[in-house]
Amino acid sequence: MKEWYRVDKIGNLYEETVLVRADEPVLFVCMDEEKNRYLVEAIDGFDGEFVIARIEDNVLSEMINNKIPMYDAFKRSEKLLHTSFDEAYNLKSKVYSNDEIPNELLPRKNAYFNLKSNRLTQYADSLQQKYIQIPVMYRCVIQERVRGTNRIFRINDQANWYKVSGKDDENRINFKNTRGLFRAV
Repeated sequence: MKEWYRVDKIGNLYEETVLVRADEPVLFVCMDEEKNRYLVEAIDGFDGEFVIARIEDNVLSEMINNKIPMYDAFKRSEKLLHTSFDEAYNLKSKVYSNDEIPNELLPRKNAYFNLKSNRLTQYADSLQQKYIQIPVMYRCVIQERVRGTNRIFRINDQANWYKVSGKDDENRINFKNTRGLFRAV
């Protein structure tokens, strides 16, 4: 990933993928150093005017797959940043809550992401991973983002593997902890 800019309230952002490009990227996804994703809309890239919203993988996938409008993808973020260049060409930002940001800074309310390509389909599919949260000892809920269903599983905490039981199947899956969520590896 190539370094994009350092944003004063986030830190360094790295361009992960461009969703829409004209002369410059217009709508794209960046990541910070902690692997959080941000949806970025260029209002005027030459003046450093961008709207940046932290976005969850499932929301980004839904937007790319036309399940939600682009406006809704931005509004699901608790905080949005509106940036501009200062005199030294550093990105300075103003923070808005999702209720406070002016609508004219966001995509139209009913505008869907209608672009299709193999690259974008593969990218959206890569965002649909299985995550496991452990709310109670020896129980967990696996959220299958592709199907949008929750299933209850039992885990064995005495080894580095977890015994996962579904309706008709029983599997062993190795997991690693990533910021409070468990991701199948």
